[in-house]
Amino acid sequence: MLSRLLHYGLILPLSHLPFWLLYRLSDMGYYFIYYILRYRRKVVFGNLQRSFPHLDPAQIKRLAKLYYRHLCDLGVESLKIFSISIEEAIARNRIVNPEVAGRFFDQGRSIIFSAGHYNNWELCVLASDAQLKHKSIGVYTQIRNKYFEKVMRKTRGRYGMELVTKKEIKAFHEKNRHRLTATILANDQAPSPSTKRAYRMMFLNQETDVMYGTEKFAREYDYPVVFAAIKKVRRGWYETHLQVMEEHPRNTPYGDITERMTHLIEAQILEEPQYWLWSHKRWKKRNYAVDRAEDRSLVAP
Repeated sequence: MLSRLLHYGLILPLSHLPFWLLYRLSDMGYYFIYYILRYRRKVVFGNLQRSFPHLDPAQIKRLAKLYYRHLCDLGVESLKIFSISIEEAIARNRIVNPEVAGRFFDQGRSIIFSAGHYNNWELCVLASDAQLKHKSIGVYTQIRNKYFEKVMRKTRGRYGMELVTKKEIKAFHEKNRHRLTATILANDQAPSPSTKRAYRMMFLNQETDVMYGTEKFAREYDYPVVFAAIKKVRRGWYETHLQVMEEHPRNTPYGDITERMTHLIEAQILEEPQYWLWSHKRWKKRNYAVDRAEDRSLVAP
C-alpha cells in the first residue's frame, strides 16, 4: 500500500513537471544533500582522493560539489522516465552513429553493448530500442520490493526494450539465439557478493575487482562488443557515441576485452570526472578476485 501511495502520490506527479521546474528542485536538493544530509560524503571524498592523488583538497572539494550537482540532476531526470514520450527521450539522448551497430544486424549477428554508469544511462537505455535495428535487451538486478519491481519493468520496457534479470540472462540467450539482440551490460560497478570470481586490474589508480561476466558472455556466443559512450551536451541533453571494441571475442586472449572495456570507461571518467557515480562503494574489500594471469577456467569455450 505504501509503495503504491509513493508511486501515484509522489513519483508520477513529479515526473510530469517540466524539466525547468525539476532542475529548480535539483538545485535546492543539492544544498540539502551536500550540506545537511551529507549523503555519503565520506565515500565520495575517499573515492576521489584515491583516484586523483595529484589533486589538492580544494580541487577535490570542487570536484565533489560538481558531482553532487550532477547526482541531483540525475535524480530528477530519472523521475522523467515514468512519463517522458519516446520522441523527447530520443531527442534528449540521441545515438549519434547507430549504423555502427546496424552493420552487425545486416550481417545477422547479435551484439553486446558495454557501458558505464556515466551521465544519464537510464535515459540512454530507455531510448535505445527505438534507435537500433537490434532488439534491445536490458540486464538488471531484481528489486526486492515486488510492487516497484513490476513498475520498473513496465516503465523501462514501455518503448520496446526487453528486461531480463542477471540470473535469467544465460537461459534467455540460449532460448533466443535465433533473434538479433543488443544486450546492454554495465561493467563499472563492484561485483555483487554472490559473484565468486572477478578480474583484477588497475582502474582509477587502484587495484580493482572488475566483473568478468561481459567478456565471458561475449566469448561464449562470439557476439561483437560495442562500447556506448554517453556524453553530456548540456543540462538534460546527451549523445551516445558507439564504438566497436571487438568484432570476434572468441579469438581474444583472457582478460583482453575486460581490460579494454574498463580503460574506455576510465578515459571517459578522466575527461569529465563529475559525471561518474562516485557515491557508489566501488572499492569494498573482497576475497574472491583472481589475478589477470590466473584461473583460465573463467574463459568460456
